[in-house]
Amino acid sequence: MNKQELVEITRRGRERLDALVASLSTAQLTDPALEGGWSVKDVLAHITAWERRCTWTLATERGDPLGEPEGGVGPADVEEFNQAEYEANRDRDLDDVLADAARSYDALAAASAEVPDADLDKPGTVAWTRERPLVQYIRDNADEHYREHVAQIEAWVARSRT
Repeated sequence: MNKQELVEITRRGRERLDALVASLSTAQLTDPALEGGWSVKDVLAHITAWERRCTWTLATERGDPLGEPEGGVGPADVEEFNQAEYEANRDRDLDDVLADAARSYDALAAASAEVPDADLDKPGTVAWTRERPLVQYIRDNADEHYREHVAQIEAWVARSRT
């Protein structure tokens, strides 16, 4: 996969997530009816946290660190990081979470577009990217992550209609 394909697949995945979110009411977006008592708003804040982590990683990989990200998450700390982000964001205003989600995607898309094609298939140098190519790390935190949560939200919407 080259950078153009990566950017396109990520964009399409995010458009699908954004369209689903746009189709929901404020009540649906803030209803804590998903797994673990999360709302769609909480899922968006969760995705935003991982997009930021990925953006930081990509900046670090190109030698331009954005400052240490909060949480210092590595592969063993995923659930702990997710829980901490949930607790930090669950009381945030919906409009703030939506605006933040748009900004984080834009930053990730820009950072992804800056990765040279030749580097996409190389393992990263940051601790949690060393075992997989950067292209997979980006996809894990973008289009694959979007698909995972789109499926979760769509299943909840379908259950709530019956």
